[in-house]
Amino acid sequence: MLVGPSGVGKTAVVQKLLSYLRETRVPELEGAKIFEISTVGLCSDTRFTGQQEGRIRSMLQFASRKRIHYVPDVWNLPYASS
Repeated sequence: MLVGPSGVGKTAVVQKLLSYLRETRVPELEGAKIFEISTVGLCSDTRFTGQQEGRIRSMLQFASRKRIHYVPDVWNLPYASS
C-alpha cells in the first residue's frame, strides 16, 4: 500500500509498475491486473457506515494474488459517505 500526501508520486509509481507488468519485467506478477478503485463510486448511495463497510469487505474478498488494487484517495474513505 502506498500512502502519502498529494503530489509525492503515488500514481507515478503505479503507472511505472503497470509498464513493468506490460513488459513482463516482473515474472512473479505475470498476468497480474491493476484495478483503480474510486472511493466516490465505492461509497455512493450508502446511507449507513455498515453499507460502506460491506462494499469494502466485498472488494477485499475479490482481491487475490494476481490483482493489485489502486485506491488513489484511500485517505478519503472515512469521509466518502458523509
